[in-house]
Amino acid sequence: MQLVVKKWFAETKPNDNGEYVHIYARRTGLISWLLSLLRLDPTVYFGVYLDQVQFRVSSLSGFVMENAPISSIASCFYGYSKPWKQTLAIVFIAIWVASMIAGDSIIGALAILLLGMIIAVVYYALTRALSFGVTLNSGESYAMTVKRSVIENKEIDQKSFERVVAIISSVIRADKRHESK
Repeated sequence: MQLVVKKWFAETKPNDNGEYVHIYARRTGLISWLLSLLRLDPTVYFGVYLDQVQFRVSSLSGFVMENAPISSIASCFYGYSKPWKQTLAIVFIAIWVASMIAGDSIIGALAILLLGMIIAVVYYALTRALSFGVTLNSGESYAMTVKRSVIENKEIDQKSFERVVAIISSVIRADKRHESK
């Protein structure tokens, strides 16, 4: 499930709610955005506190919230993916359409082919999905994949998730120092 970020907070000092990190995200798409205007939107929440990590997924039919002690985090991960399969599909569609009209007009076929290639390159360059999450000692993962939100105009980049991972790591280290005393 791909999401777009609605709210983002990631700091080395906790906010008034005790959160070092909070990420609120909703599903992508116009219908999800309209539901969010009515406050009926299914959301995903990821929060990091001094002693725990919370992960909540809500839908129109209810929600599930999972809490894990900060000491149970085995690893954090983040990364991104590019839409090479969709880009390749755009190129093949452009080639197919160009070949369909090649007998009628070679210039029209070349124009369609060029337009398809430009669309494919722009799509590939502008589209990226970022993934982030934590894995617990049990092997269970709490993860989310986000894209740029055109409507909310929030751009979350790789450095943002790198910062979140660094913050979680420092909270884990602080917890271990606290336990050893």
